[in-house]
Amino acid sequence: MRRLLPIISLVACAGEPLETTPAAREVPDQLDDGRGDRDADGVLDRDDACLDSVFVSPRHPTAVRGCSVSDLMADPWPLWTAPRAAIDSLAADLDDAPSLEPARASLDRALIAGDQALDDIGRGDNCGASQRFGDATGALRDALGGVTAEIDARARHAGEVAVAGRIEDDIHAEGAELAGWRLRGTQLEQLAATLERIGGDYERLCREVRPRGSIRGEVAAYDGASRVMTLTDGTTLAVHDLESVPAIVLGSDVTVQLVEVGGGLRSGAIVVESPGLINEQVLIQKSKCLQLAFVPNQAPVGNAGLVLHDPAGYADHGYGYWLEQGMRLSATDSECDQGGIGTNDYFSYRLKLKYWKNGVGWKTKTLALDVSSATTPIKLPADMSTILPGTLTAERYHTSCTWNGTPLPSTCTQPKLVTTDTYPLYVLPRNYYCAIDYSKVLFTLEDDDLTGHQTTMMNGATLHFANPDPNTTQTILATGHPIINGAPSPGLQTIHQYEQFAIRNYDFFPIWPSQGLPNPHWTGVDQPSGVMWPHIKSWRNGAPFRYSCRVPELTRDGIADCGGEPHCLYRLPFDAMHTTHVTQGNFGSYTHQGSQAYAYDFGSPSGTSIHAARGGVVVQVVSDVTVNCTGWIDKTNCPFAGNFVAIRHHDGTVALYAHMITNTPAVWVGNEVHRGDYLGLVGNTGNSTGPHLHMHVLNTSTLWSIPIRFELIMQGTGAVEVCQNPGKNWYPTSTNNLW
Repeated sequence: MRRLLPIISLVACAGEPLETTPAAREVPDQLDDGRGDRDADGVLDRDDACLDSVFVSPRHPTAVRGCSVSDLMADPWPLWTAPRAAIDSLAADLDDAPSLEPARASLDRALIAGDQALDDIGRGDNCGASQRFGDATGALRDALGGVTAEIDARARHAGEVAVAGRIEDDIHAEGAELAGWRLRGTQLEQLAATLERIGGDYERLCREVRPRGSIRGEVAAYDGASRVMTLTDGTTLAVHDLESVPAIVLGSDVTVQLVEVGGGLRSGAIVVESPGLINEQVLIQKSKCLQLAFVPNQAPVGNAGLVLHDPAGYADHGYGYWLEQGMRLSATDSECDQGGIGTNDYFSYRLKLKYWKNGVGWKTKTLALDVSSATTPIKLPADMSTILPGTLTAERYHTSCTWNGTPLPSTCTQPKLVTTDTYPLYVLPRNYYCAIDYSKVLFTLEDDDLTGHQTTMMNGATLHFANPDPNTTQTILATGHPIINGAPSPGLQTIHQYEQFAIRNYDFFPIWPSQGLPNPHWTGVDQPSGVMWPHIKSWRNGAPFRYSCRVPELTRDGIADCGGEPHCLYRLPFDAMHTTHVTQGNFGSYTHQGSQAYAYDFGSPSGTSIHAARGGVVVQVVSDVTVNCTGWIDKTNCPFAGNFVAIRHHDGTVALYAHMITNTPAVWVGNEVHRGDYLGLVGNTGNSTGPHLHMHVLNTSTLWSIPIRFELIMQGTGAVEVCQNPGKNWYPTSTNNLW
């Protein structure tokens, strides 16, 4: 069995806190610069969805990296988290479009089917899960059909407006909205493909994962949190379904229904019977003194000191206990005054949680059967509502043993329920309770520079619902690269409030896909931050608490701070020293109105090279348009933007570069693009009155263009200016560079 790091004992036998000094109540943080493989499954922790995976086999991978069949049967939520969030977001986008009500209903069906698939997996019904994911895939394709019909309808509407003679005022607005809807269509296609792949994985598991008889043996060890049980003959099994399992007692005779994967890998077991007593062959591993403990969000066990807190530090009397997603449950024990309890008496917890599962209703789940201080900390369910409170029930069991003067007990009684404690739990999203302020949030690092740095500091933090005790201090800490003698520390160190630290483009939350997948479980942050594990520590009700903190939104590819104006994030979309003619600027009288109000038309000769004004990832490319439809009366089928490239920036906005020459876009969907990279050639395709580059930046939530500002060389003076909004008939020169 894996054992926790040593901890300082904080409890008495009856479960009441001992009188201790503040310094004795929390283990100091320990730091490690590695990115290890804590569960030895071949998947680095930063990319591992199941950090405590059980029986991962390279021969039988699942749809989620680092998760075994046993993991996903016990807790399948990592499989569904990202697709569900994306479907939720798309569904919200359709709320205000009456014509898309059927598509919205299809997305709701997909969500329900996915939730049901997870329940099937939890029951070991991989065949049912395969069918449910198939239903969800079909529902997404139905929604895609609705969105495609909406795209066609908007194109027809543009044609009707053209016939009415108003097309020149609306052409770019229609094009922008169509581009946005096409992006949503692409998202739906990708989601449907993802669920189809997951459904295929479970169809395979439906064929391969099946019962393979049963065995009977004696329990030698059991970890109730990671669900690993070892029999005295050395057989190691994972327990899938805790709801149907009676108390597992060390030394009990158990009958186990085996489950095999493919070629004989024992991936797990379901205990169907648990009679008997512990005999003289088994060493007792129970706790003599036991109290529930909360484990705050922190670096994975093994890379940082384990922090176990008295629940009193999280209690707000009259409301409940305030926790956050990612926290865990554990238990502490110690040698203490027995208070009338015999030296041969031992205790353990069974933990149950009643909570609201979004879209399903109230659910009761057994989190662990047999919790002692040797038990791996237990995760709270990932699908627990952050709106309605849950109720944690901690049942304390007592076992009494007879020793007869030998090192091992001869007999022990069956566990007997002695106390039941309930804890109303408010579990809100990670980083909800604490917000940190930085002294600076805009940085002028070029987006391809992974070695340069700038600096900022943590000025302070705002707490919500924490209610620290009066006259107690609040300590703000993080892990990162503090500035030492003018340079960032080479290794990770603790960063304190008002201490300068480095901001680099390479961060603990990657901005480029090639830098790896962001993993908040490893870093403690869910956006670019410059630090790992930002958190605040203080005291409440005489006991410590600790919450993770969110950091402000950072801009790491700026050129200048334009004060009250939009930040200067862009260079002109051409090669350095190219001079262009602004034929239409913001709120132009010709077409730049409505959703296209903040667009620019840059007149340049056909064949002029186009370069990225800002870095990002390519999300859409059209290169096969051969027509110019400016003079068309019926523009129903007009490809408004012609050939174009769409690039998503680090902040989620999308830049559109339109009207390129046929087959000249030089990038593909998924390519990483840095500022200055070559994109294609200026052309005259689509609804274009002459060779020019149309450019605007979209807020993808509203599909409306947003204000942007440029760095450029001013005509006449030759001076480099920032924060410029070039207007009609300007002739600015580009400062952009090839990298």
